[in-house]
Amino acid sequence: MANISSFRGWRYNSDLVDDYSDVIVPPYDVITAKERDAYYDRSPYNYIRINLNRLPGNSRYESASSALRHWKNNGVLVKEDQNAIYIVSQTFEQADNRVERIGCICSVQLTEFGNVVLPHEKTIEKHLNDRLQLME
Repeated sequence: MANISSFRGWRYNSDLVDDYSDVIVPPYDVITAKERDAYYDRSPYNYIRINLNRLPGNSRYESASSALRHWKNNGVLVKEDQNAIYIVSQTFEQADNRVERIGCICSVQLTEFGNVVLPHEKTIEKHLNDRLQLME
């Protein structure tokens, strides 16, 4: 069984962000260039500026890091006061059926794949490397 625990997450400051639909985006790999531009226009704090910004090459990772640091230092993102396990509910259409998926976001102890945490998708190496570079 996986060892999970709560953690102190970061969230948008509700004094600066009234409507979360102005700052959240779908997964980066389904966003078109036109949609990316529309997300940029919604808010200077839209997550697109971190997740899939407009800059070419490695400069986009530097820009993402700078934006995240700026948002944290200037109170756009605030750290929760207490540890929590975050419950998530997603509703979407799939093959003409309405699907609801409920899960949690928590901290999990790292282990080798296979016995405790099972791989859940085939990850394309190019995308994996891109996401790893973004986290650096």
